[in-house]
Amino acid sequence: MVFRRKKRPFLVHAKEMFWPSMGWQRTLIYYKLRLARLDDSPECISVGMASGVSVAFIPIPVIQFVLAAMLAAILRGNLTVAVAATLVANPWTIPFMWYSSYRAGIELYGLMGVTNLVSPPDDLSLSSLWALIQAEPLELMMPWISGAIVIGFIIWPITYYACRGLVVAERLAYRTAKKNRVHHRRNRAAS
Repeated sequence: MVFRRKKRPFLVHAKEMFWPSMGWQRTLIYYKLRLARLDDSPECISVGMASGVSVAFIPIPVIQFVLAAMLAAILRGNLTVAVAATLVANPWTIPFMWYSSYRAGIELYGLMGVTNLVSPPDDLSLSSLWALIQAEPLELMMPWISGAIVIGFIIWPITYYACRGLVVAERLAYRTAKKNRVHHRRNRAAS
């Protein structure tokens, strides 16, 4: 059956987002096929994916969607893919992405000679981070955002070429399989 008879409860839907019942491998294959079967050119899909993933490093979650859509529109990429690709920043990856952005920003500012930056406390927790953001927002956020932009420039071409290769290969495999099915049917009908 294609459509569900009953709508899933919110908690079941939320659980599926964090731990899919069909398993991670099938989920990744499913989304890979959905990405490859979008009705757009591989270049547009790849530009959208690269835009979304590169913007996902920015530490302001709501702005990520808007920036990804704007970047994809400027570069003539797929807007839907760009907005969906920002979901790379999820609860499991955000700590790594934000820490790498902050460290890259600190290194960048160190290369420029800026030394009076606020360092996060040793017992870093969400409440202490929030207090630090409220106390000195610019000293913390400027290197964080600068590092996110640097990482975004590095991640964009990597994501573009990886996604483009995936989409082209998947479409070629789909066309080949379809051609083989048609050829097999013709041979069966002829005999």
